[in-house]
Amino acid sequence: MTETIELTQNRIKELFDYREDGALIRRINGVKTNNLLSVTVCGGKYTVIQNRNGALRALRYGEEWRDCLGDGLVLGLAQEVAELRQKIEEAKNCLVCAAIAPAIEVVENTLEILNKETE
Repeated sequence: MTETIELTQNRIKELFDYREDGALIRRINGVKTNNLLSVTVCGGKYTVIQNRNGALRALRYGEEWRDCLGDGLVLGLAQEVAELRQKIEEAKNCLVCAAIAPAIEVVENTLEILNKETE
């Protein structure tokens, strides 16, 4: 379990940086950003971005495409995709521990991660 926590902490360090005031800055594809959410789908065709002010917009092929402010469906789907992708990453990290942890513990931890309800 300690290995899983260390892997999760390392993952957080990969995804976030700290600003001088202590606030977290999210990294997306290794780039620092102030966005709360950025989800790309369809092989890079569409990206949904929510910034710290709550503004929601969609890009198409990296270019501004539409303003999605107030579109709960787009926000909900983007959040769900982001959460599920995070669960997959956590489960993969847990499986990486298979070489150093008992197999049953690894399977139980992986299933626990995958079975968490998406809120």
